[in-house]
Amino acid sequence: NTMRNIFILMLTLCTIQSKAQTIEAHYTVKRNFSIEIDPGKTTSIDFNYEGVIYKSNAKIISFLKPLYLSDYPSGEVDFPMSETGAIPQMPIDMDTMQFVFLYNTDSLRFWQSSYYSLGPKIYTSSTYNPNTPIWKILPETKVINGLECKHAVQIHKSKIIMEIWYYPNIELSFGLMGLKNAPGLVVEYIGNRTNFTYTLKDFKINEPINEQIFWPEIFKKAKFNENTNLKSDKDSKKSSIMNQ
Repeated sequence: NTMRNIFILMLTLCTIQSKAQTIEAHYTVKRNFSIEIDPGKTTSIDFNYEGVIYKSNAKIISFLKPLYLSDYPSGEVDFPMSETGAIPQMPIDMDTMQFVFLYNTDSLRFWQSSYYSLGPKIYTSSTYNPNTPIWKILPETKVINGLECKHAVQIHKSKIIMEIWYYPNIELSFGLMGLKNAPGLVVEYIGNRTNFTYTLKDFKINEPINEQIFWPEIFKKAKFNENTNLKSDKDSKKSSIMNQ
């Protein structure tokens, strides 16, 4: 159809401009959550999000926007009644901006907000190594929406914990939820530990991006747990990343 052709054309044009100064990418994201209602009886539910990545020169921010908020106005999920008559409930994150990760490729620092369990959100800032070889490149290729993608995995204790299909002609080494050191633009992702999957929906390059995006309200109000690699509390302030 017309929209698909426009999408493919846009991506094809990007092959000529692989070193884009700005990139804005949007993803369709799904998280599957399972719970054991009774011994040996499991039920599951899917949570849907829109994933967004912005890159402007040395700054890259990614986050998820939940699409389930109107489905659970109480902030809890009610699961089917168990054989004992109990109705399991699970509180869920109701923030409009979740899993926020901000990287600066000049200073090699990152700031993040994450929430994987029932505990409070965790805000962390530290440094990272852009040269850590965490991906194993595999020989397979696959065409996705007109892009010839390559395959890479992360392996831990002989098990694949993460896999991506990526487009090597677009230089964007970051994905959603803290994924880094990728060998290209992530087009598809499967997280076998977190039960997250996401797929590239669309993106645009070399268009203006509002600098305020790179220090969102959720960070302005946060108190970051500083790693000792950072020099002082000032490193978590807005001026630290916006001026680099």
